[in-house]
This record gives sequence, C-alpha cells and structure tokens, in this order.
Amino acid sequence: MVNKELQSDCRFCPDYDNSYNSLSEVNAPIFETAHFKAVPDLSPIGEGHILIASKKHTLATSLLGIKERVELKRITQVISDFNNCEHNQITEGFEHGTGACAFKGCVDHMHLHLLAPGKEGAKSKVEKILDLKTTSFEAMDEIQMSEYGYFLFADKDGQLFYDTPQTPLGSQWGRQVYSYITGVPWDWRSNLKINPDQLKAQIASVRKHYDSLKKYWQQRRKRF
Repeated sequence: MVNKELQSDCRFCPDYDNSYNSLSEVNAPIFETAHFKAVPDLSPIGEGHILIASKKHTLATSLLGIKERVELKRITQVISDFNNCEHNQITEGFEHGTGACAFKGCVDHMHLHLLAPGKEGAKSKVEKILDLKTTSFEAMDEIQMSEYGYFLFADKDGQLFYDTPQTPLGSQWGRQVYSYITGVPWDWRSNLKINPDQLKAQIASVRKHYDSLKKYWQQRRKRF
C-alpha cells in the first residue's frame, strides 16, 4: 500500500497539491512512456538536465519491477544517444535512493537525474568519496540499502555504479558534485525562492535542448 504521508508533498504525484506547481507550465513532461515521465529539472545544474520519474509512487529505482527497470535502461540509452548524436555531448546521471531522503535532502519519489555536464564528467570526483560498486538496471533489486539508502551513478558509457553510505552524504549531494563542475548553484529549494524568473528561462533552455527529441524518439519507438 502506498504511504500517503509521503505523497502529500510529492511534486511527482499529480493527485496531491504541492508547493512547486508555480512552474508547472514550463515543467510539463518532455515525454512519457508506459511507466515514466521525463520533466525538466526545476533548477537545472547542467545542459539538458532532466528527471526521469516513475508514474507510480515509488521511492527508488531498486524497488521497481524488472520490466520497469529495463524500460528505464532503454530511456537512458535513448537520451544518451540523442545527446551524443544531436549535441556531441556525454550524458551522466545519478539518483539518491530511498533512505538517502530520510534527512529531507531530496524528494521522496524515485527520480533519476540525467544531464550533459561537459567533457570532464563527475566519475573521478564521485569515486574519490564513495566506494563504487558496479551494478545494472537488471540487477539493482539486489542492492542492500544502508540506513541512508544508496547513491547511484551512471557514467558516460552507461555503466551503473552505487554505494550504500554508512553516514549521510548531505543534502542534494549529487547536485553539489555537478555544481562544482558546472558552476551552477546546487540548492534547488533556495533557487526557487531567489530566482524564479531566471529558473523559468533555464527550464525553457532545457526544453529547447530537447526540441528535436520527439522526432528522434519516434524513430526509436520500437524499443518500448
């Protein structure tokens, strides 16, 4: 049974009111599949920064069924191919899984960040701090979460890595890592209050980044 207490302030659950709907017009889904929707990040920290969120209220990718995880894998492949072919950019991603949200560092709903951070990427910085172990979308249900959940990292080659930290990583830790690379402020909650007009322009830029995705997506629709 879904925990409605978690849903009460969940911006990814349309059946519940929340405080983030002021940007709902520009934050509408870029595309949807059977089990997921892709929306622009409310405070993008890199070019093409989108969130792939499950349509049903689920806390983490590792808690999804195998069919949904395979679908998510294919989505990330399409986005990576698109960024490479259309923008000559790499794609990386990250997720704070379930328990990582226990200290109110993120939204309690499964959402995978995907963005084009530039040529350097974040792997070298992440692996200096975390004990990264390889996994795959198919095998993620085998992850044994710590009290603080897990941190998932997807590198430019589509390989997945994770760590189950024994101490809190800190609020929006993944965003902080990419903020160091891109120079864009990482705290989306503060940015929503301080620069709403600027954020609308940034979100519009993300949407423009994916202008030709619909055609690209339709050409590869048979994957889904």
